[in-house]
Amino acid sequence: MATIGDKLVRAMRDLHRGWMDVTPKNVVINKSQHFALRGIKVFTDEHPGTKGATVKDLAKNSSRSPASISQKISALEEHGLVFRTPDEKDKRIVYFHLTEDGEKVHDDIHSQMTGFIDKIIEKLGEDEIIETTARIEKLVKCIQETNAEMMEGIDETD
Repeated sequence: MATIGDKLVRAMRDLHRGWMDVTPKNVVINKSQHFALRGIKVFTDEHPGTKGATVKDLAKNSSRSPASISQKISALEEHGLVFRTPDEKDKRIVYFHLTEDGEKVHDDIHSQMTGFIDKIIEKLGEDEIIETTARIEKLVKCIQETNAEMMEGIDETD
């Protein structure tokens, strides 16, 4: 018989899998590349005074390593969706921006995902979405706090 802990783990896994299975139609990039594309778009929109998004910026704002981000950006460049601009003073720093085609692909995916979310809200109703969101936020906070507590005192050199 499954414990309450087993049920929680299964529900979180199923939620993650269900979300990851949502795939926009007629898109030239895969989901992980889309997350990188979206990361660049969000970063540049939220930081309009900057020269663009760096790999370090994107890694900091996601759960991905800089190497993983670089790999995804390279694929986006091959598709002509992203371009890079080296820093004038420090050539090791590279800024990324969406091309016009990158903006179009982002907007298309965003539109499809918004439509998908709207259908979920329609099926469940706003009140249930609000309640569910509050519970998920509470669970995420609890996970983060518990993880931080468990990580205290662990020697990172092990």
